[in-house]
Amino acid sequence: MLVSWVLIFFVISVSGAEQDNTGSKEEHKLISAVKEFILKQGTHDRDNNDEDTLVTLFRLVSELQGTVNDILQRLNVTENVILADRKEVRRTRRSSGQDLPTSGCTPGAVGCPGAYTPYFMGQCFLCPPGPAGAQGPPGTEGERGRDGRDGRDGDRGPKGDNGDCESASVASNNQQSFTGSSPTSNNTGVIYVRWGRSECPVTSELVYSGVAGGEYYSHKGGASNYLCLPQEPIYDEPEATAHSSRGLVYGSEYETNTYPPYAHLHNSEVPCAVCKAVKRSSYIMVPARNACPGSEWTLEYFGHLMSDYHNHWRKEFVCMDRNAESIPRTAQSVDGSLFYPVEGRCSSSGGIPCGPYVNGYELTCAVCTL
Repeated sequence: MLVSWVLIFFVISVSGAEQDNTGSKEEHKLISAVKEFILKQGTHDRDNNDEDTLVTLFRLVSELQGTVNDILQRLNVTENVILADRKEVRRTRRSSGQDLPTSGCTPGAVGCPGAYTPYFMGQCFLCPPGPAGAQGPPGTEGERGRDGRDGRDGDRGPKGDNGDCESASVASNNQQSFTGSSPTSNNTGVIYVRWGRSECPVTSELVYSGVAGGEYYSHKGGASNYLCLPQEPIYDEPEATAHSSRGLVYGSEYETNTYPPYAHLHNSEVPCAVCKAVKRSSYIMVPARNACPGSEWTLEYFGHLMSDYHNHWRKEFVCMDRNAESIPRTAQSVDGSLFYPVEGRCSSSGGIPCGPYVNGYELTCAVCTL
């Protein structure tokens, strides 16, 4: 029975060895001899001496083991030679910066090895950034940026010569003053309101600053215009009782949460400034344009046209400064008189012409003096 198990083991081992293409002709002959011996033993008479069979079998095994050891030794030598060659190739390529061999593909492309580096050995691990690529084509033109803020006032110039006529003082002894600048010696000029700011541009003088106000948005009576209320009112025999038979004035708020240029001002109250353009004789608010009619005009400020909501009671159109501000700590919604952006509505059958005007576009404005 022992011999039978040994024979089965050798049939399997020898069959696997014959399938291997390594080794010399002598090795294959030895394997064939072992196989032939095993096959003979399988058909031999059962009464043969098992001891003689084992002696012969172990002799063949010893010879086969020596051959296998010789094959393994030669394979080990070959492997060492290959590893040494690979190490030399890598050292040479590392020093020269050459690319690794490719299969006709462009190094660096998807699926193709790049240049050899200490981090690259057929597969990239912790690869450093490669060299910058060629500059791409120009991108599409971006949106126009927001206009910059007004510059700071320049230094005051030297005092000019007196004119032919001295200005008479019109202030009485009991007149109360309010926030504003002193008038210049030249009282000629035009007055306009700068909505959304508490100071005047450098082209004008500040008469006074205040807060915008008007009739409550849902009241159908009262006035339809906005007011720039001064910060320090003067009363004359007021009644402390609130009457229902009165026109009413409320504060004002931005209603601009749907329009990005002014969204940060939503629900805040609106400042204003009354300004005087000295030595000018004309003033105009240009709707739908943020520039003056010609070079002879002076641009005082520009922005967007605003009024009340179209389903509320009517208000006038005013020019809200493009760099509008809010009165601090007034972001809580209490309504009152409201400012909404204004859109154009054009028609191909009459009215505002489509083409230059676009439905849904917010209209700009400019305040100019001459």
